[in-house]
Amino acid sequence: MIYSTRFLATKAYLLGSITLVDDWLKRDRFVYFGWSGLLLFPTAYLTVGAWLTGTTFVTSWLTHGLATSYLEGCNFLSGAVSTPPNCMGHSLLLLWGPEAQGYFTRWLLMGGLWTCIGFHGLFGIIAFCLRQFEIASLVNIRPYNALAFSGPIAVYTSVFLIYPLGQSSW
Repeated sequence: MIYSTRFLATKAYLLGSITLVDDWLKRDRFVYFGWSGLLLFPTAYLTVGAWLTGTTFVTSWLTHGLATSYLEGCNFLSGAVSTPPNCMGHSLLLLWGPEAQGYFTRWLLMGGLWTCIGFHGLFGIIAFCLRQFEIASLVNIRPYNALAFSGPIAVYTSVFLIYPLGQSSW
């Protein structure tokens, strides 16, 4: 495909732009990006980064009286991301919300990383399932892998979202 203004001029500008972006996203590379990658890679990056931050630096000593970070002497198996205290209820604990008021340290100490990991991880898992559908349609096979991956989506949703909602807090 010719990347020029002539291509955009022969097509409508919006349609030509979408065609160019689609061609760029589906280009042959070592790592397939695709349309689902627009959602998958940022959410997976934020989820893994929040988990590494939460297990390395953030303490839950103020909310739960527990040592949960590597700096406090925990190892890989005993380190955990601090959950919000029960008094927060079902608040999403957004960084810009009324609880943290834009203060990053306050947001970390109140357990905001838990909700960050929960929701970004959910969107990342859904995007991975969409990626399986996208790859299956490109190579003309049936999407059995994507259907099989809907099981972990159900488990993740029930463990990290439904169960805490039933316990009256995160």
